[in-house]
Amino acid sequence: MSLTEDLRIKVISDCHIGLPGAAENDFHFSDEEFIQFLDYSRHSYDCVVLNGDLWELWESGTSKNQLERFNEVAAAHAPLFNYIRDHMAPPDIKSFTRHRNLFYVVGNHDSVAGKYNNLLFGGRVHSQVNLELPGGARIRISHGHECDPVNFGRWAWVGRSITWCVGMLERVVHRDADKHLEKRLAEDCLSTSARTAFDFSRADIIVNGHTHKPGVLRDGYKMRVYANSGCARGPTFIDDVVLHFNWRTHEITVISREYNVADKTFTVRSSETVQAKIF
Repeated sequence: MSLTEDLRIKVISDCHIGLPGAAENDFHFSDEEFIQFLDYSRHSYDCVVLNGDLWELWESGTSKNQLERFNEVAAAHAPLFNYIRDHMAPPDIKSFTRHRNLFYVVGNHDSVAGKYNNLLFGGRVHSQVNLELPGGARIRISHGHECDPVNFGRWAWVGRSITWCVGMLERVVHRDADKHLEKRLAEDCLSTSARTAFDFSRADIIVNGHTHKPGVLRDGYKMRVYANSGCARGPTFIDDVVLHFNWRTHEITVISREYNVADKTFTVRSSETVQAKIF
């Protein structure tokens, strides 16, 4: 994609939308509420990236295959599913428009959307979004599970088994069991994820989701930036990452924010500004 003007990108991830009423459904908004949020975002930014685990398909205890489960969840959230599908950008990321400026990047919990991309979304689902800025700096937006050895590739069954067990805990013990487990993740999860992502990709700015641990970090030595989009499942807050490329200064600012649903206000958690030009 060639840029000749300012560009603002909003990234959200990890909504984990499941069947309404199911214990594994971590999504706390009605379809109408989230459509309003997406509509506002689409009109406030040049493009919006839904950065994986949009749908919750791994924690279910059903014996149905992933495609059947996806069709069930999509039918239960038909207004939201149709809104997303209708506003997804064309397969060629250079061709997005104001009307079609949603990018859907798959994660591990909704990987079936990538597997059946043509059937479900007309080939418009991405495994990652890559963008090269004037001066050569590169942005990579991906869910991040590809950096996690137990959730990608030959060992993905391990991550899926763990996730199924978490879903069982939600159904049998407490429906918020996953949130309690997340709180026990190491405090340095963000820095650990950043190191792993920098080792995995040579991009200069990397935006992942997956860990639900939001924030922005800079690798001071190489002037690279890592950001995590946290999670957007609610009920009180929605995490996001905003990237703003300034054409005049050739700077890119990466911002981690928290949206207060009740007050409809954003709070900046952390940010980094770097030159988009590679010297």
